[in-house]
Amino acid sequence: MAVADRVVLFHDHPPQGAGNAELFEAGLGLVADTVFLPHAAARLAVADSSRVALLARRLAPSAAYTLDDGDCLHWRRGRLVTAQGSRRLLRSGEAVPAGATS
Repeated sequence: MAVADRVVLFHDHPPQGAGNAELFEAGLGLVADTVFLPHAAARLAVADSSRVALLARRLAPSAAYTLDDGDCLHWRRGRLVTAQGSRRLLRSGEAVPAGATS
C-alpha cells in the first residue's frame, strides 16, 4: 500500500457497521496513479458491482488493484508488465484481471 501515491483504508463489511473507504495518508509515490487493496477477498464485496463501481470512482484517477495471498504485480519503469491473480476495479463495477486492458 505504501508504495502507491495514496494509502486507503477500506472494508465493505466491518464489525462496527457501514464501511466506507477513506484516505489515510500520502504514500511514497513509487507507483504513480495506483492504489493497492490488500486482503481484498476478506475485505471487499467484489461481487457487488455497485460497491466496486463506487470505490473505483472514489479512487479515480488512480487505478485500484486487489491483492490477496499469492497475487503478484510487477512494474517496470512505471508500467504494469506482469500480473498474477490480482484484479483491477473498474468504474463500470467490474473486477477484471489486472493484466487485462479496459
